[in-house]
Amino acid sequence: MLLEQLIEKYVDFRMSVRDIAKEYGVSHVTMSRKMKEMGIDVYPKRRKNPIIVECLFCHKPIERCKSTVSKRNFCNYFCHASWMVGNTRGENCANWKGGITAISSDNLKTPEFRDLKKIVLSRFPLCVICGNEKTLHVHHIKTRRLNPELAFDINNLITLCRSCHSTIKGKEKIWENHFISIVCKSEELRETLNASAHDNPQASLSNVISLVDRKLQRLTVEDSQTNKTDTRIALERDEIVRTSAKVEEAVV
Repeated sequence: MLLEQLIEKYVDFRMSVRDIAKEYGVSHVTMSRKMKEMGIDVYPKRRKNPIIVECLFCHKPIERCKSTVSKRNFCNYFCHASWMVGNTRGENCANWKGGITAISSDNLKTPEFRDLKKIVLSRFPLCVICGNEKTLHVHHIKTRRLNPELAFDINNLITLCRSCHSTIKGKEKIWENHFISIVCKSEELRETLNASAHDNPQASLSNVISLVDRKLQRLTVEDSQTNKTDTRIALERDEIVRTSAKVEEAVV
């Protein structure tokens, strides 16, 4: 009997739950709970001219107002979350850039790359942009995503500080030629130093002493053979002094 009365008041006369609760002397929360227990659909979605659309995940028909219809319609939060998990990863993600390359970030944590990183830091002990010597990172001049074969190429690596590394992120193509020119110049300088070191062995105190002894001995022999004073003696002695001074600076 109570069920029929509630249905008549709520459905036929369209009384609110609050008004019905006042008649029975209970709160609207209690009345709403009792009506749900009796099987009455409380607060039904009364839409004018509803539009039937299909849930994008479970494909069930759902009612929508014209203003709430969108390209992606879901019947509840569970369907929405389930669809997001399966359709916003990998190639379906809006930020997809071609996928992880063959050289992933895990490969850069190997002992081989750590050894390579030490070599790069020894070649470029400072940030090549700002000259900072703290929080140094190794940067790939040509990105690993487009050039995975150059991920372990030492000529494709350069040193940047953490701030500069984050600043040029997404602008690698703009800085590429600048970094390549720095690497080329460093290679030319290294080849020049190697050639000079090959022609002139590394300076040491024993090398300096032997060099001075040889020059003095030659000058003394020339003076003894000819009774003339050689005008080159003073110049060569000055050369010996300059060479000794440079060597001492290098040793220090």
